[in-house]
Amino acid sequence: MAEIAIHNVRDLGEDARRALEALLGRQLAEEEQVGVTALAARPAPTGDARRIAAERLSETLKEMSNRADHVPDDELESLIDGASATSVGHAADAHCPGHEHPGQGRRR
Repeated sequence: MAEIAIHNVRDLGEDARRALEALLGRQLAEEEQVGVTALAARPAPTGDARRIAAERLSETLKEMSNRADHVPDDELESLIDGASATSVGHAADAHCPGHEHPGQGRRR
């Protein structure tokens, strides 16, 4: 069962705030809220279940790609850059050692 905790940043202790900022790779603003979810780990599927999951993922990615076909490349790149800049845990810095970012550019 998942456990969820939501806290106002202004109410966090200094150590907790520093730890969360290190995880996120950015400073938190006083008016923000932080949510943390703890989930039980589940084993990855194997055999047929793994094959089926991979096929479903592939189909979903193809559908998403097809829906983006009408968007000009420069606009799509701008949208991706904006989403990447604001996504949680995307910082490739001292807080994410060994973190590698995928190559830039649109792929088909």
